[in-house]
Amino acid sequence: MLAGTSLVGAAANDDAHTHAQGVDPEHGNHYHAADLNGAGRFSAQGDVWPPRPDGAGAPTRIQQAEPAYNGAPLARQGAERSTVAEHLGERWAVLEIAEGVSDGKGQSDRSRQVVTYFSYDMNQSVRVEMRGANVTDVKTIDPSQAQLPLNPDEKARAIDIARAHWNEQSESAVNDLEGFSIQAFQPDGQFFGVRMVYVSFHENADARPDFLTWVDLSNETVADSKRDEG
Repeated sequence: MLAGTSLVGAAANDDAHTHAQGVDPEHGNHYHAADLNGAGRFSAQGDVWPPRPDGAGAPTRIQQAEPAYNGAPLARQGAERSTVAEHLGERWAVLEIAEGVSDGKGQSDRSRQVVTYFSYDMNQSVRVEMRGANVTDVKTIDPSQAQLPLNPDEKARAIDIARAHWNEQSESAVNDLEGFSIQAFQPDGQFFGVRMVYVSFHENADARPDFLTWVDLSNETVADSKRDEG
């Protein structure tokens, strides 16, 4: 179980998971993680690695540590409430923790916090509004409608599932390659109806991938896979 694994995900407003940066009165203070999604803004999966905005020049590599908020007290408190637990099941992860969220009148409310989970058992996002340790509202969101970016544990889990898949196919060469994972989208840029991850295996981050894998984290299965013959 991925309980208590907090992400630093993209910001979400009350009705839709829209991306934001920093702090503002509408969205409050969010913990963020880098996300490579966005229909039409980045090169296609399996085309160029790392994916980058269409028309952009050669990428500049910046060493960046990914923050971790494992076992965040607020996330644990929310998950323990019966009104939340019934929507989470046993397998879930924390996608975002937002503090000082807008009160709906354009003012930041320091006492208002929002934790967004993803339940693999129920295959849905669960957005929990809290004031202190008290849960004031719970909303569920179908993955085909909106999803926040992957958290670090999800990325690692998807790579493990993909690597095991290729080993089952007698492709032991995958064990000598580095795995990379990003959130997967349908060809038209829409969300999948599950928590789908695009996993690729390369000699290094700058090399073209040798193995391509689409991992369904909701069901912990491989939805599709292929060797890159290019």
